[in-house]
Amino acid sequence: MVVEEHIDGLAVKRMKISKELARSLIETSKSNEETVNNLLRIKNNPLPPVFVLAYDSLRMILEALCAVKGYKVGSHIQLGELVKEFYREFDYNTFDRVRWVRNSIQYYGQDIDSGQGKELISKMLALKREMLAILEEELKR
Repeated sequence: MVVEEHIDGLAVKRMKISKELARSLIETSKSNEETVNNLLRIKNNPLPPVFVLAYDSLRMILEALCAVKGYKVGSHIQLGELVKEFYREFDYNTFDRVRWVRNSIQYYGQDIDSGQGKELISKMLALKREMLAILEEELKR
């Protein structure tokens, strides 16, 4: 099990199952997505910060999914791996691609083509909504 392989490392820690944390992350994620959508409507808006905000919106939902399973994850790579282990529906390849692009923007100052950026933002937000639906089911239990 991947979880057990990483639990002793620094990236994944067991924690008390926290539906409260999950709900808080959902609210912040929704607010981020609303901001992303508003920013995308502005003509000539620089895309890199919008991309990073969209990524954060997705990441928060993935962190919330881990919180309802009783895990806190410090690494984005491990976050994707853990969610992939718990939820077969999770499109890890899309997540890993947008994670890579986000890191290129955040840590290396890369720009992103407007067409590609908007397409990836759309995929990110679609993945976020899919995982949010799963999370909301988890919170009902």
